[in-house]
Amino acid sequence: MAIQRNKSKNRIVVLTTLALVAVLFLGPGCATQAATDDPNMTAYDNQFSFTADVSDVSSSSYTEYLGALPADASYVATGYTNTGDAIPPNTVWSIASASGGLSADGVLTFGTAEGVNDGSVIYSEQPVTISEGATPGVASILATNTQASGSPGVNITLILDDEDNYDSSGTTVSNIVFQVFEPTTDGTPSSAGVVTLHSGTLPSVSADLNTDSHAYVTAYDAVQEAQALSVVTSATITSTDTGPYLQTLAVNGHTYTATGNYTDPGWLYQVYELSGSDYVTVELSELVGAGDFPLSDGQLIQWRFGLYGEVEFPETFPNPNIF
Repeated sequence: MAIQRNKSKNRIVVLTTLALVAVLFLGPGCATQAATDDPNMTAYDNQFSFTADVSDVSSSSYTEYLGALPADASYVATGYTNTGDAIPPNTVWSIASASGGLSADGVLTFGTAEGVNDGSVIYSEQPVTISEGATPGVASILATNTQASGSPGVNITLILDDEDNYDSSGTTVSNIVFQVFEPTTDGTPSSAGVVTLHSGTLPSVSADLNTDSHAYVTAYDAVQEAQALSVVTSATITSTDTGPYLQTLAVNGHTYTATGNYTDPGWLYQVYELSGSDYVTVELSELVGAGDFPLSDGQLIQWRFGLYGEVEFPETFPNPNIF
């Protein structure tokens, strides 16, 4: 995984997978001293993603219970000082971004948030209800601690999927622009900046290329197609208990490997779509992992290799027309 602080919005955005935070989060039974004013937030019990199936909402609504709590400077969960700190207006839950069926008005509704003491930590629990008859989609739910300096937050992914159509070869998107920025000329990772762009267009990408267990095409499916079309030489997507991450990508005779540790260089991604003559960031790609992000026709996906906190993606850039 790699995570990146979105400095302008002061929240954590998940870019490739959630494995890093899993390493840093010790579990509710191992939390350090509770402090509502700690500088970060994390997901309760290491659960950064929730998945419901369309069968769950076929005849009634369906509710998931999301949890979040403060974390120290190393993103180790600490918990709230008291249950009152875990509810509005002290802790605020909101929909940061959504796509597909979860982006429709009224499809997602919030119940009453509660401060819960599990015997080891106090966390904020937010019921989120998906309406009856909703269709597949992805949403990023943001929990913000307004009491700590800078109002830190954590994004938790909510997915409505269709298990009967997971990884279907019949589900495709077309004309995906795939870009990889190589950080150095000699293959040695550094923070010296981008020097080489490798790019190509993927005429068609199928949902069955990478086993994501989703009924839609993900950013990792595009990685596999880029390898098949020799846009990149090779790629390795590694599964972990908290989801997959792009471990290695080889371009121009050089292989760049992520360790899964946020203090080491890793692969980061962002997705763009055309707006007039410019490519603009698809906000959801800043908030969910590549294995969960749903690609659409004509989008552009960028991969950049570097250190957490140092790699930056442009929010918008002109369409060069030739890739």
